[in-house]
Amino acid sequence: ANALRGLSDEEKARNQYQDALRVEPKSGEAHRGLAIIVSHTRLPGDPRAQKAFLQHAEALIKLNPRDRNALLASAKLISDYAAPNDKKAYMAAQRRAEDLLRSTLELDDEDPKVLYLLAVIYARKGDEATALNVIKRLSAISPKKGYGIFARAVVYDLLHDDEHALAAVRELLAKKIVTLDELKKAKELGRLLSKPAGPAPECP
Repeated sequence: ANALRGLSDEEKARNQYQDALRVEPKSGEAHRGLAIIVSHTRLPGDPRAQKAFLQHAEALIKLNPRDRNALLASAKLISDYAAPNDKKAYMAAQRRAEDLLRSTLELDDEDPKVLYLLAVIYARKGDEATALNVIKRLSAISPKKGYGIFARAVVYDLLHDDEHALAAVRELLAKKIVTLDELKKAKELGRLLSKPAGPAPECP
């Protein structure tokens, strides 16, 4: 199933994941794969598909309530693939993802991936102040150079604050943390860097 999904044959992959669940109903990998496939193939606002997606994501948590990877993966899936055209459901998904990440922080409160995603979720909720506070903590504890700056660019991009998002991008470039070509490949900044107009984020 994983191989078929890697080949973009999601229909055959779906069948294989479903076969895997019939053999082993507690297969977290199968639930995760099906959640991803549903998120890729559902129509925006399709309540049945959204329900199926959430069922598989929640199954991951039930199977691994203290598994950091499962908690993080489920939070990311729930947050990333919530339907933005349904504001009530979208905000409920972000709150659920936040709850999962806070459970993860109880296991390890210095996980950069968790802090990054938590900042993104606050941005999706429109809570700029809390998102920036999380980024401050991320910058203080993250061993990865530039992680906090990149998170700041993503958060401001989500908030549609192009001025501050571009400032963070320029900072990344000025410090030679990444190249512009590398940034253009970052799907997290797709809205900002694919805009046809506006100042180019060139290194000063």
